[in-house]
Amino acid sequence: MAEALGGLGRGRGHGRGRGRPRNYVEEESEESFEDPNANMWAHMMHQQQQFQAQQAQQHQEMMMMFQQQMQQNQNVGNAAFREFCRMSPPEFVGEFIPSKAREWIQRMGDILDSMQCSEAERVNFATRFFRGNACNWWESTKNFMMANQIEMNWTNFRCLFINHYVPESFSYKMEKELQELKQGSMSVAEYTMKFNELIRYAADGPEAPTEAWKIKKYRMGLRADIAHVVTMQPIANFGDLIQRSYHAEAGLEEIRKGRGEVMQKRKDHGKFNAHLKPKGSPSKGKHTYSPRSLCNCSECGFPHEGECPRAKGVCYYCRQPGHFKSECPKLKKQSKASGTTKSKGRVYSLDGKKNKSNNALIMDVCLCMYVCERMYVCMFV
Repeated sequence: MAEALGGLGRGRGHGRGRGRPRNYVEEESEESFEDPNANMWAHMMHQQQQFQAQQAQQHQEMMMMFQQQMQQNQNVGNAAFREFCRMSPPEFVGEFIPSKAREWIQRMGDILDSMQCSEAERVNFATRFFRGNACNWWESTKNFMMANQIEMNWTNFRCLFINHYVPESFSYKMEKELQELKQGSMSVAEYTMKFNELIRYAADGPEAPTEAWKIKKYRMGLRADIAHVVTMQPIANFGDLIQRSYHAEAGLEEIRKGRGEVMQKRKDHGKFNAHLKPKGSPSKGKHTYSPRSLCNCSECGFPHEGECPRAKGVCYYCRQPGHFKSECPKLKKQSKASGTTKSKGRVYSLDGKKNKSNNALIMDVCLCMYVCERMYVCMFV
């Protein structure tokens, strides 16, 4: 009995001992199925929730700040706004005409650049001059900027405005026109104005033209005479190039003006000489020649037109070959009809043989001279 009880006791003790380890193993198996990264995931979720809360708070603060700025700037009595209105800013009605839209945004930017105002004020002042469809566009654009947390400044506003009212196709067209721009018959002032108008569309793109590119393109479009003068000089910047182009144009204009005056003087001098020439109708059958217009012939020594008669062997009067003017039958007939005769020319010869018969005449003349001389002497003795 005792042994049985002892055995039972041992059995219970053994059973209890065997049961306890079994319970310990079950507890360890339950703990082994727990995720070791659970705490890390919980921490990350907590951080994400905090970040979203901070973003929402920042967005709310930014919206409140923007609304406060808009409310403050809506006061018409604001000194900056009054100054802005004194500059006569243009209105914009929302027309889809790229040139007008580009001109409006450029004009507004120039006015605002001359003022001291914040970025929010710049946008507020410009949009206060929207009319019609432009107001509707601005309402939707303003909501878009707020929803996407886009900062309300002039750069972002200008970019959104140009993307809406100045399409890329029009900008490409203006850039192509800029590439083909030549001065031609335009003055330097007109060419510069057109160049600056087209260069603005190239500046709206992602790759704005550099100073060196503008200098090269502007110089290539100049007229050849102006470009030649400008190329020979050192160019510091784009503004310097424009000024040198003005000077070159003025210098070339002075040269052309001087040449024109010289040509006009020559023309007037020719008219004056023509006025001094004697006027009158030439006689029939005769030609009048101007000694200033005809040169002496190298063959005969007289001024005349056409081929020399002496070289051809023809008469000076009737222009017929075979005789000279002194033997011209037409001239003789004309002389007889008018009653004039031509005396025969005398030839005095110094040949001693032919003058022997004339010795008496010579002696008589000498004797007469001697008698006259003696009588003259006797009268005064």
